[in-house]
Amino acid sequence: MHTIIKKEFNKSYASIVWYRASIVQVRQSVTLYREWIWDVFSMVLLGMAFFKNGIFKAEKTNRYYWIMLLSGYLIGIAVNYWETNYIVQHHFDIQAFSLTAITHELGRVPTTIGHIGLIMLFIKSGICPLLKKALAAVGQMAFTNYIMHTIICIFIFMGFGFGAYGKLICHELYYIVLGIWIFQIIVSPLWLKYFRFGPLEWVWRSLTYWKKQPFKK
Repeated sequence: MHTIIKKEFNKSYASIVWYRASIVQVRQSVTLYREWIWDVFSMVLLGMAFFKNGIFKAEKTNRYYWIMLLSGYLIGIAVNYWETNYIVQHHFDIQAFSLTAITHELGRVPTTIGHIGLIMLFIKSGICPLLKKALAAVGQMAFTNYIMHTIICIFIFMGFGFGAYGKLICHELYYIVLGIWIFQIIVSPLWLKYFRFGPLEWVWRSLTYWKKQPFKK
């Protein structure tokens, strides 16, 4: 199966679109409304609860965030380590992924809570103000950055670009991740130094208000 996907993804753009069309149709219809909608809805409710209780506003004490960090990582990383070890032992077999899907939420949600605790402690610490400003800029341009890294990865991995799909081993993929992160952390604050919004945020805002919004500072 992996060999077939690798072969298909190293063809032309039109061929890849044709190959992916039926898969995307199922995922954006049946799978989305039967499975993913509950996942998305649950995460939205959790985020709303965190925002309402001041967790995302850094209003809680350092002790509160340390508890989030330690308890979240202790549970989440332990579960994720077991899942990863199980998948590796079974040579990345598709059935191994299916079985670990049962425990996926037990690892994902606590780990995310740990991330939130870490980020809030970083914000409250007052250290590295330049990094915080850069990360804030990345957040202000979230839509643009999301589409940007999608386009970057398409050209890195697809056949009409560098055709790297299936050619990198697991740890090498993190070099791609790190490179994109560094690029966006540098570019985002530079862009917002001269413009009010990211380009796609500006388009979205103009469409929302049905009026061309000011762009340049």
